[in-house]
Amino acid sequence: HIFSMKVNAAIFRGLAGLVMLGTTWGNLTPAGATTTSLTWLAPTGPVTGVVSITAKAIPPTGERFIQWCLRVDGAPETKNLAVYNPYTYSDLGGSSFYGNGCWQDGSTTVGISTGELKFDTGTWTDGLHRLQFLLYTNTGKRIWSSVLRLRTSNPGPVVDVTAESSPVSNNAALDFHLAVPANSSSTISSWCLRIDDSPPNPLELVHSTFQDGSIFSFYDISTEGPGCWKWTGGFVPMRYRQQSVIDTVFWRNGVHVVTVTATDSNGHTTSVRRALRFFNRAPEIIGIVPTYVGYFGTSAPPVTLHVTAVRGVAASVTFHRPGRPSLTLTTSFGASPDVAVTLEGLVPKSTYVIVATVRSPNGVASRTIDVRVP
Repeated sequence: HIFSMKVNAAIFRGLAGLVMLGTTWGNLTPAGATTTSLTWLAPTGPVTGVVSITAKAIPPTGERFIQWCLRVDGAPETKNLAVYNPYTYSDLGGSSFYGNGCWQDGSTTVGISTGELKFDTGTWTDGLHRLQFLLYTNTGKRIWSSVLRLRTSNPGPVVDVTAESSPVSNNAALDFHLAVPANSSSTISSWCLRIDDSPPNPLELVHSTFQDGSIFSFYDISTEGPGCWKWTGGFVPMRYRQQSVIDTVFWRNGVHVVTVTATDSNGHTTSVRRALRFFNRAPEIIGIVPTYVGYFGTSAPPVTLHVTAVRGVAASVTFHRPGRPSLTLTTSFGASPDVAVTLEGLVPKSTYVIVATVRSPNGVASRTIDVRVP
């Protein structure tokens, strides 16, 4: 949708101080400056992403505009927003731009009468913005244009999270898609995974794979803090797919909230939350196998106990020593169902009672064996 707004000098002066289109125009034109007939051609309603705007100005009779200066929300626009046009001096795109927000006529006879601006509103804050030109004539006059009110509204990235049907047990695959909205020039910058508002630790997060379009990208991803990733490749994608596998045995049975938050290159963020039910049976000990490693003179050899369990996250091994206090060693399973605990300082030709205990948030399992030291 396009609208055209034209205000000539007489009408503008008559409306100074009144409210038009929700804006008090009288205080936007500095005292002592005259106004001119200028037509804006711009989209109506809230704008998103890249937008194009055309402005045309009619100079006073017998004069020409030699310089246009753009003000956005009252401040000089330091970026050259004009669409390049090398074929005419009468267009902003064919004029010389200076960092103070001004374009200078490259001719001594033509003057600037029109210009097309193109810019990405994603880099602006959402809300109402005001654009206005200050034009200079060849006779030294300073003339302000009418004001264009432009409302911007740029959403964050599009995030979609899918998972295995609830409830899930053991390793659960999470599949989330990230993309930037249509008409946006932003890119996916970083994203984070949270479970119950906390980042999964390396043991809980089994592995992740990344995909941009149809090409898997393993070497262009860097870790950006616990449970977060950042794109570091040369080509920054506008869409992403990540598949992450989490080990649900690290959480208590019940409903847990998985949150994925994505941030684009303009700083906009989007979070999506999905509730999943975890269910795992209590841990079980599959076996305890002692291994003897070497002899050291008359002392007893160390004994390494290999404890194999399922659905366990931590194990403790307690061995009862005759005439001495019991000793308990604790370790973590990590990504493996097997843990090894080495017992030293044993008495030769003695029998020890070993109690292995495996724990998870959902229960405890224990098994007792006797170990005869050679």
